[in-house]
Amino acid sequence: GPVASSAKNAVIGGHSMVFGSPTSSLQGLADFNFNVLNLANNHTFDQGLAGIDQTIAELKNLNIAFEGAGDNLDQAWTPAIVEKNGIKSCFVGASYASVNDSGKTKNNYVARIDDLGRLKSVILNLKSSCDFIVATMHAGTEYTRTPNSAQTAFARAAIDDGADMVIGGH
Repeated sequence: GPVASSAKNAVIGGHSMVFGSPTSSLQGLADFNFNVLNLANNHTFDQGLAGIDQTIAELKNLNIAFEGAGDNLDQAWTPAIVEKNGIKSCFVGASYASVNDSGKTKNNYVARIDDLGRLKSVILNLKSSCDFIVATMHAGTEYTRTPNSAQTAFARAAIDDGADMVIGGH
């Protein structure tokens, strides 16, 4: 989820379904050598656009690449690129939902797994410049081990379009 735009919006403990972490929580990701994050999930917009922008700014300060969310869909679909040991890995990420309503509402800030046309365009554009392409998704029915049709469609499309790997989580 996003970092909170203010200390009063941070959710620490409790049972809230509106997420907002203190900005200090991101330091742990850097400490444990996270290089890239898929920001697209059903809680990405819990702190509004300010939360997305603050999360992105903090990740940039920590030199952690990101994909899946931004100030518009072009930014949300902009891949994260990580180069290590001479290998250029490119990541594109999306979510089944833009807000926490089981995917009913769309917005212009979170990449969605049902936008297979945009997924294809991004992957095809990466083929000539990346050694390895990873498509990531936040999707699936909670507490279920079997993928649903939207997950399967995204994964199949990503592989057919040229992704080398698909990683899903929820």
